[in-house]
Amino acid sequence: MADQPTPIDRDGPWDDMPSAGDLSIARQMRVKVISPSSAAFDGPAASVVAPAHDGEVGILYGHAPMVVLLGTGELRIHTIDGDTRFRVSRGFMQVVDNEISVLAEEVEPIEG
Repeated sequence: MADQPTPIDRDGPWDDMPSAGDLSIARQMRVKVISPSSAAFDGPAASVVAPAHDGEVGILYGHAPMVVLLGTGELRIHTIDGDTRFRVSRGFMQVVDNEISVLAEEVEPIEG
């Protein structure tokens, strides 16, 4: 077992994972947020927190592929320039190869 790397080792299969707070361009994901009436966001992000139907889900670079049923709540997108927030309801989020697509029936920007 000693020769098996663990997630806390920075050598091995996990050596390309970002450290906390790493906002370098190489560690960013592509995020798209769309509704039937508009394309609200399309750009790079370091992290995303979305309101799933059963609680919040957070996504970082390297996340496993998944599809999430969205509930109603606040979608937070953390970028180099700061946070962008939207109120979303009813839809889903797909994560594949560091690309996040949020498709929601309602998307409204949250100011401030």
